[in-house]
Parts: sequence; C-alpha cells; structure tokens
Amino acid sequence: LGVDLGIGHAMPYVRTYVGFRVRLFEGLYLGIYPVSPTYADLSATEKRGTNGWWTFPSELEIGYVW
Repeated sequence: LGVDLGIGHAMPYVRTYVGFRVRLFEGLYLGIYPVSPTYADLSATEKRGTNGWWTFPSELEIGYVW
C-alpha cells in the first residue's frame, strides 16, 4: 500500500497503490498493482469533460536495484 502525491503537466494528482511487490533475485523485483485509484485535478484543462477526474489503472512494475 502506498501513496504518491505530485504535479505532472501542471496538474496536481494523488495516487494510491494497492498491490504486491516481490523480490525475484538479488536486486530484481516484480510489482503487480491490480487497481491504483488516481485523482487528477483537470479543472484547468480542456480534458476535464472527456477524461474525468478519476482513473483506475492497473500496473505491472519490473525493477532492478544495484
């Protein structure tokens, strides 16, 4: 479980990560996040009417730490 706060493309957003991260080998890991509710403030853009404010993406993450 995690929370990400930030600003991207001049829009503030809040994202909650719900999922699992597993270490496969030394330094190599795999993360699976079936649902990551994301709120983006699109009020200053023309995308507000078509995209809405909430999205629910699924994510697959592969990473390596050295």
